Amino acid sequence: MLGFTINKVDGNSMTPSLTDGSYVLFAKPWFKHFVRPGQVVKVRHPKFGLIIKAVQYVDRYGFVWLKGTGAESISTLEIGPVSFADIIGKALFHVSPEPAMH
Repeated sequence: MLGFTINKVDGNSMTPSLTDGSYVLFAKPWFKHFVRPGQVVKVRHPKFGLIIKAVQYVDRYGFVWLKGTGAESISTLEIGPVSFADIIGKALFHVSPEPAMH
């Protein structure tokens, strides 16, 4: 579908930027130089499956290191490096759920 997908966030590993229940529009990153530190990406991880994380850095070998922004996230070292081919989307924008009324 033209390289765009919408995913619903499940969990708080990216809090406060992406909260549980947020919707994120992703575009397929066609070129490696489009993936930069701080950007949010969707990755097909060999151990953790489909995850949404922020790019921490790209090492000199071209591997991408990821991080969560919330306290519930697994560590960068636990995630390990991923190849550019594992990145299946770069976040364009998101919509957060409305706060619950009390």
